[in-house]
Amino acid sequence: MSIYIAVPAYQGTVTVQHHICMQSVCQLLTAHNIKFFCNYAVSGSALSAERNQLYAQFLKSDYEFLFWIDADEAFAEIENFLEVYLLCKEVKVVAGLSPTRPHNSNFWAVTFAKDKKENFVRHPQHPKLIKAESIGMAFFMMYRGICERVVQKNPHRLYTDRKYGKCHDLFSSERIGEAYLREDQRFCKHLIDAGVDIWVYPDLTFCHTGMHSRVGNYENFLKEARNV
Repeated sequence: MSIYIAVPAYQGTVTVQHHICMQSVCQLLTAHNIKFFCNYAVSGSALSAERNQLYAQFLKSDYEFLFWIDADEAFAEIENFLEVYLLCKEVKVVAGLSPTRPHNSNFWAVTFAKDKKENFVRHPQHPKLIKAESIGMAFFMMYRGICERVVQKNPHRLYTDRKYGKCHDLFSSERIGEAYLREDQRFCKHLIDAGVDIWVYPDLTFCHTGMHSRVGNYENFLKEARNV
């Protein structure tokens, strides 16, 4: 059992809230004898490059799971991280949902899969999980076999990085048809094209710290919306 924690940090900046959160995560993993490694990568305007490099470094390691979290993100329910990890062992990809606007807004960086009646698609064994087609990667955990599958499906995206050697360009922003996809949206499309389901764990309270700080829990958001 092992987790490679990949953190793109814009200009090397890490928020206090993120540091406190990750300190608690590391204590939790240590208490449960789960091996982990944290890799903080200084990123600039070329976030796609840093994500490609972190992805390549993970694949060169022997860690079982890759966990992405942004350096300006933190979450409150530290004990739920262990549940996310255990779910990921079964469903292979689990993401958290951080708000992109204040909590009273109806804007979250996600596109959910819907059934014929336009309802959420829930996991049959784990109904808390909601299926997504695209989601931001502020909190995103993946099983190693899935990471390898995406690389195998995209041999034409192989390139040589001057510092890290062989990498795959999986996170570039790209126009597909009439849509222009951000780097995280593009990676989600790689997952979907590889036949991989993306599952959202909604019950995490996120704190994004920056020019426009915001706090939100999508599970609570859904409950409030039902009561309107």
